[in-house]
Amino acid sequence: PQLLSSLSTNDTCIRSLPAMDITNNHQTFCFPLLKNAEILQCMSELEIDLTEAELREPNRNRVRTIFLVLVELGLNMTEKDFTAQSKTVT
Repeated sequence: PQLLSSLSTNDTCIRSLPAMDITNNHQTFCFPLLKNAEILQCMSELEIDLTEAELREPNRNRVRTIFLVLVELGLNMTEKDFTAQSKTVT
């Protein structure tokens, strides 16, 4: 997708602080901060319907639905596959 590959964003880094860190080796995770318009464009390119109102005030069920679509697109797993695999891990 065009926008997904060409985002020029300011990455924000957060540090993961382990409970007992003797070595001072902190793991750092970076992620892009996107404006609402950029998020909506990415979702549109992925053919995920999302309105600005839903983005500003998300509800639990809608977030879950979008998450499952993203898992299916990214991992090629359906909700059924995801649920079955999580049961075998426990």
